[in-house]
Amino acid sequence: MISVSGFIASIVAFIVAGLAILGIGQHSTVPAQPWQVTQSTTEKNVINDEYEVHGHVLVDGMGFDGSVVSAVPVGDTSPIQKAGSNPVGSFVLRLPVGSYALSTDLPQDRFVCPNITIDVPRVSSTTISCHTIKNLQSGQSGSAISVPGMSKYTDADFGFSFWYPSGWTLVDTPVLSHNFEGGKVIKHLEFTDASTPYARRISIDEFYTSSSSITDYWRVGFIKHYFDDSRQQWMIHDHSDGDSIHPVDIKIHTMGGLPIFESYQRNIVPLTINNFIIVSGTAPNLLLQALAKTIISTDSSLATPISVSEQIKVIQAEKDAYAGQ
Repeated sequence: MISVSGFIASIVAFIVAGLAILGIGQHSTVPAQPWQVTQSTTEKNVINDEYEVHGHVLVDGMGFDGSVVSAVPVGDTSPIQKAGSNPVGSFVLRLPVGSYALSTDLPQDRFVCPNITIDVPRVSSTTISCHTIKNLQSGQSGSAISVPGMSKYTDADFGFSFWYPSGWTLVDTPVLSHNFEGGKVIKHLEFTDASTPYARRISIDEFYTSSSSITDYWRVGFIKHYFDDSRQQWMIHDHSDGDSIHPVDIKIHTMGGLPIFESYQRNIVPLTINNFIIVSGTAPNLLLQALAKTIISTDSSLATPISVSEQIKVIQAEKDAYAGQ
């Protein structure tokens, strides 16, 4: 004979078993992995616990078509993902949280590429700036130019150089905001002449675009410079001049043979159809343009520089212009 307490225990066991079958009641939990990211994250480009990392492959300052980028977890030996670059050298990797070493498949006997490590998700974009060994060697053995009181700045990654007064202070500052559209500023340099009461300043911006265009906004409208593939020439869309569109009237070139676009007290120099140098600042436009005229591409195949003797004259003219202001 079953006692009352035994009967009640049997009923309770029966109920608990029934709830278990229905999936109701206590169950064991699987702890989340340390690298997992919940889908409630506020990051914009998270899919299936992976973050999008956008990047570009540049060779001698230009977007490079056809290279393959590999992401290898730090401490591992095999890539977990590869991404081929588009015609302008852009690529997208989707990676879970972690540290990764990026590499390209460019032949090491022809190209030199930097070692880049990124932390995901802290880094959402990056640039791999490679160089052909030929151009590195030619750049190191170039003609020696010396002008007293003037210094040369070279950015091998973006592929250009220019001259400035030695007494000015150069600072590589963070990229904040800018008045340009069509691409992005990837480096911002500030030159300051502390010897003047009002500290004249010149800014050098390195601007990359995949659309072969740069739009400069100002209070009175905008000016857009772009390369027209069908015409094979530079065009200008000037909103401040009756919204006119016509070929750029290039009146000034740098000593490296590159055109200079004049735009709202700014001088814009296209190194390629994707890479631009923007010279602006509080200094008079005479000084801005004098500096812009000394810009030379490190890739001599893109434009033909003037002779060394003529280059010295341009640098000397810049020195005289700064001394006279």
